[in-house]
Amino acid sequence: MAARILPEVEYLRECLDYNPETGEFQWRLRPFTHFRKPETANMWNGKWAGKRAGASDSLGYRQICINRVLYGAHRLAWVLMKGDSFSMLEIDHINGDPGDNRINNLRLLTRTANNANTPRHRGDETGVRGIIRRPEGRFAVFITTRGPRRWLGTFDTIDEAFSARQEFLRS
Repeated sequence: MAARILPEVEYLRECLDYNPETGEFQWRLRPFTHFRKPETANMWNGKWAGKRAGASDSLGYRQICINRVLYGAHRLAWVLMKGDSFSMLEIDHINGDPGDNRINNLRLLTRTANNANTPRHRGDETGVRGIIRRPEGRFAVFITTRGPRRWLGTFDTIDEAFSARQEFLRS
């Protein structure tokens, strides 16, 4: 899914306070210019100003709704702190926790690099990325780095499979 274009940094700073040490967002008292009617501004500010912003989605990512559009809190944190565009890059949570939006836990990566650090598939019984146990009991090895997925072969033992994978990665 293509990332949404974020609001301007100045607008975000009028909406949210961000604590880079905790990764938490809090709604600010928003100016009347953000609303069509002053009554709406008073109602919104009375209900939300000073409260924690956003909610976690089913995958654990914090989402914040601004003007009826959902944005990932990690993306908002990056723009608020760095102020730069990350167009073709993705923001990665270094520790793998999608709810941890501290700025020192976020980094820019390409899609390929970001996909390379995903956790093992829950059905993976080998415990080694890129090695799966075939129904007949042999171990198949594949590599997804450096381009499209490549099958390296099928091996009798997991040690042989692991060695083949390591040898390929060293080359």
